[in-house]
Amino acid sequence: MDETVGEALRRLRKAHGLSLRQLGRAVPVDFGLLSRIENNRQHPSDSVIRAVDAALNAGGQLVLAKANDDSRRVQEPAVPAQVWRVSSMLTRTAGLGATPPRQGQSILAVDERARELYVRGHGLLHGNQRREIEAAKALLDRAVGRDPRLAPAIADRGYARWRQYFAGWTDAPQAALTGALRDVEAALTVDPDSVAAHTTFIRTCWDMGWHRRALEVGRSIHLRHPDSLDAAIAYARALMNAGMAELALPLATSVLREDPTHPAASKLTIWCRLLLGQHELAVEIAKPYLDHHQGDANTRWAVALASANSPTGLEYALRVATEAIRVDDADITQWLLLGYLHRRHGVEKSAREVWAQGASRAESASLGANHRTTAWAANLYAALQDRTATMETVTYLIENSGTNGYIRYRLFHALAELGDEPAAIAMLDAAASNGFMSVQLMRQEEKLAPHGLRKSTAYRRVAQRLEDAVKEQRDEHVSPQRLPARRKEHTR
Repeated sequence: MDETVGEALRRLRKAHGLSLRQLGRAVPVDFGLLSRIENNRQHPSDSVIRAVDAALNAGGQLVLAKANDDSRRVQEPAVPAQVWRVSSMLTRTAGLGATPPRQGQSILAVDERARELYVRGHGLLHGNQRREIEAAKALLDRAVGRDPRLAPAIADRGYARWRQYFAGWTDAPQAALTGALRDVEAALTVDPDSVAAHTTFIRTCWDMGWHRRALEVGRSIHLRHPDSLDAAIAYARALMNAGMAELALPLATSVLREDPTHPAASKLTIWCRLLLGQHELAVEIAKPYLDHHQGDANTRWAVALASANSPTGLEYALRVATEAIRVDDADITQWLLLGYLHRRHGVEKSAREVWAQGASRAESASLGANHRTTAWAANLYAALQDRTATMETVTYLIENSGTNGYIRYRLFHALAELGDEPAAIAMLDAAASNGFMSVQLMRQEEKLAPHGLRKSTAYRRVAQRLEDAVKEQRDEHVSPQRLPARRKEHTR
């Protein structure tokens, strides 16, 4: 009987004297994936087998073995183990029941009206402004209602829900976040290889502080789709969020070489330059981007911080932060940053006036249900030295979102602003224990609330713990920038 692809892989690997980990680094392909292929527990993609065949100088033996396997297969392959772990995560975190997809399920017959609604909704998502996101979600709701098997529409609706949560554009923010996770799971049930669903999951991982999970998912989808621009950006986003902007930047740059207009790649490049401390370059490349994406308040935040951290850019930083508030005056993060910029400018009165306006917006918006925005509001109260409001907010969030590494990180800033060094450092330590790894972001924000902690031995110890956690992961995530990126798929 002909060898299976797993048997052929094991024979060829051993003939070269390589371990699975060594082969994985040479390709690069996750060695866990190679192990599952060798043990015939996962059917490989064509791109993976071609890469491994080339690395082993197999002369097409693995490609032939896979073709023979394909001819013997009478059903669609089972859900890949890595993707099923994502679905299991969603079950645990959102309390959702998960049902594996039926084997041999067909998704080819798509309702034509549903497809048209999806295309229109997808196009609106690129604007990232509230009116466009709300209109896109309405179209995607109708698309999914007509055809609940249309995985791209389900995944895009998940993104729209996440965006509403992230920006505070909904009266039920936690429900929006849970809905985004539910859509991710539903999309993966229909299409386990959905790049859009993986991308939305990686975005929600940021809000939860699940950086290791995001790295696993990002690398998995990129290795399975090495020709996809969107998969490259998904992995780059996971790397950047986890404190590895130096690995994310080559991926984003490779996407821009293929498609200079790719909005997500442009935005990630700006953020990577900020996180790497390349402040003047971040500002320079951001100017044309902001000219074409005037509604992107989130990137204006990054540009304002980069400009403020450059030798001569404080005036420009103030202008950019002010423009961000004009774009979205409900964004509490912008009010907080603008106040800090006025303080850096030496005008404490203006800083307090800005923070007071931001705190007023926070109170009028009834932010208790949106844990992300509430954490930023805690920092606003602390900047105003309202200890009572700050501690009430901190207590509320610890009781309701205490295992969220990102929330813990934001509360670290609030406690640092109050001058409570032991509590602030303990909160940062708890953030690290709950999965937060964005040490590069922390370094860029050190001149804001935590500026008084930088000489603290205890603070430096916790910061080093974060650096070590990132270093441990970095060794497992060497940038696969040599892999081609050709398909022009636009993600947000």
